Amino acid sequence: MTANSLSMLGTDAMRELCNHLWQSTLFAGVVLFLTLTLRKYQARTRYWLWMAASVKLLIPFSLLAVIVSHLKWIGHAGESQTATFTAIHQMSQPFTEVTGLSAPITSLGAPPSSHYPIAPLVLLLTAVWFLGFIAVLAFWLVQWRRVSKSVRVARPLQDGREVEALCRMERIAGLQRPMKIVPSPDSMEPGVFGILRPVLLWPEGISRHLDDAHLEAVLAHEVCHVRWRDNLTSMVHMLVAAIFWFHPLVWWMEKQLVKERELACDEEVVGLCNQPQVYAESILKVCEFCIESPLPCVSGITGADLKKRVKQIMTGQIGLKLGLGRRLLLVGTAVALTLVVPVVLGVVRAEASQTEGAAAESRDLKFEVVSIRQNKSGGPQKFGPTADGYRLTNLFFQMPIVTAYDPRTGGTAHYAPDQISGLPDWVMNDRYDIDAKVAEADLADWKNPAKQREMLPAMLREMLKDRLKLVVHRGTKEVPVYWLTVGKNGPKFKETDPSVPHPGGTEHPGGGVSVEEMRDGHMTGHCYGCSMQLLAWFLSGERTGRPVQDKTGLAGSYDFWLPTTAALDAPATDPSPSVFSVVEGLGLKLVPAKGQVETLVIDHIERPSAN
Repeated sequence: MTANSLSMLGTDAMRELCNHLWQSTLFAGVVLFLTLTLRKYQARTRYWLWMAASVKLLIPFSLLAVIVSHLKWIGHAGESQTATFTAIHQMSQPFTEVTGLSAPITSLGAPPSSHYPIAPLVLLLTAVWFLGFIAVLAFWLVQWRRVSKSVRVARPLQDGREVEALCRMERIAGLQRPMKIVPSPDSMEPGVFGILRPVLLWPEGISRHLDDAHLEAVLAHEVCHVRWRDNLTSMVHMLVAAIFWFHPLVWWMEKQLVKERELACDEEVVGLCNQPQVYAESILKVCEFCIESPLPCVSGITGADLKKRVKQIMTGQIGLKLGLGRRLLLVGTAVALTLVVPVVLGVVRAEASQTEGAAAESRDLKFEVVSIRQNKSGGPQKFGPTADGYRLTNLFFQMPIVTAYDPRTGGTAHYAPDQISGLPDWVMNDRYDIDAKVAEADLADWKNPAKQREMLPAMLREMLKDRLKLVVHRGTKEVPVYWLTVGKNGPKFKETDPSVPHPGGTEHPGGGVSVEEMRDGHMTGHCYGCSMQLLAWFLSGERTGRPVQDKTGLAGSYDFWLPTTAALDAPATDPSPSVFSVVEGLGLKLVPAKGQVETLVIDHIERPSAN
């Protein structure tokens, strides 16, 4: 994978990650509102709401949105709907155009929008994330192995007060599969370990501190964890926490999950035993003897805020059960958040795509009249936009091809020969005259320089597809390049002063303007606010015979004098300065090197018929 491809992939990944985190955080905010609204109801309901917020981090809305956006039944909406969809889209994806996180994909030969490539930043952030991911997993794995070892080496209890009480509690709770009880030499609290075949870890000696009522209350609490499969849901959140370890919301949600999980078990135990004082005493006795489990997926009894739990147990604050209507409302809200929102976003994407397609079709960017004839009489060589269209005289078809597939060139070719492959001999050897006229309806836009730069490549592509049956695709390869570096004595130009107004001139696609004038008998140009990337792009192609890549490390905007295109393209015998001497005059240097560049590959092309 090339650096440029990696950069674009990294940019897209960072943008989608930021949008996913924003959407998940907003989802968690809605869940927080719902849990506050339902604070008088059963804790198990709030627990499942927080669990939904956790699972949301593993399921980006964009997946369903992309699927919906490709459905054929989505129709074209009106203007009011389009405005609404656009607002929803912008709100749901606020990072689509953030500097540094998103950048337009530039075409072959176009100047980059930023000096510093995003690929190294993506690699650095990926490495940091991976190290954090491994660290979190390693910590939990060590703890897991320690608990697992205790389970393997211990012999399950076959009889005794603990076994009899556990069997009674399992029958009352309706558990189908009996749970093993394993003595643990550690001081860790009683807890359920495992998911498919859970076992109860029971600290040795703790039974001496508990009478029968206390013992049954503790075991009833653990049976409730097994009944609701709390270890499985806790394991899911552990995976979420490992992946998104950098997000504080994940660790805060873990505390909420543990709190609601323990409160939910408290409510069930009080309902089963109907002895709140005994149950509260049993929790405190366990806390005197044991420490809390280091693993969230080992469901114990001492987690969450003990003071709050004991207070609720003693005051009989058992959560209310949700009625059928409230359950349906809660389920409807969950469905709306998990399905309706992605569907709406998918419709937004489809609507945006259809709107853009309809706009492109209605615009119909084509030359109204195109005349193509092979030139056999010679004459001056000219090409480029005219007042009412595009004209090429006594030149090869490489020129319009390059211009068509490099939209930012504004009609000037900046490709080195090695960047185009698959061209037949006649494209490079036969000279043609092209006279293309713009439709009357498009003339007003054509006379606007900014709009003309957008229209010309699209019109040329349509002309080439129609008359030459041209089919192309892009590729990459390593070719000889020039590195634009700083010379021995440093740059000989000044950084742009933003407080000084610049005169109007020709705007460049990568930023900056140029003003042409006569200077010492030669036509020269003053470039205002130009980047080194723009200069490298300007020097690339036929002027140097190779692509030029910026390696100056100069990230600002600068003002400098340089000869215009005519001078730089002059033959070596011409008294005008060569491109290399011009670069040296700026305090820079062109260093031969090897580099990866994007290429234009011609898949199919036919000789045009004369008309």
